[in-house]
Amino acid sequence: MHSLGLQGGAMSRAECQRFEAMPYAEDAVVLRRWDDSAKVPGRKTPPLAYYLPLLREYHTGAQPAALCTVIGSLDA
Repeated sequence: MHSLGLQGGAMSRAECQRFEAMPYAEDAVVLRRWDDSAKVPGRKTPPLAYYLPLLREYHTGAQPAALCTVIGSLDA
């Protein structure tokens, strides 16, 4: 809640609609959830080796299908 306040507070309905209309809005929300989940004290996270295939895919320009797998596994 503290960081939300520092960022200007909750968006209004109109702000939400403008945000949702932006390209990559869904990706931004997924990234934010991923970032927030990394801040849970005591939560176990996969080792770097778990993420290397994902990084290789992005580096080579492959389709980002693995991103859903990685983020989905962290959301569970």
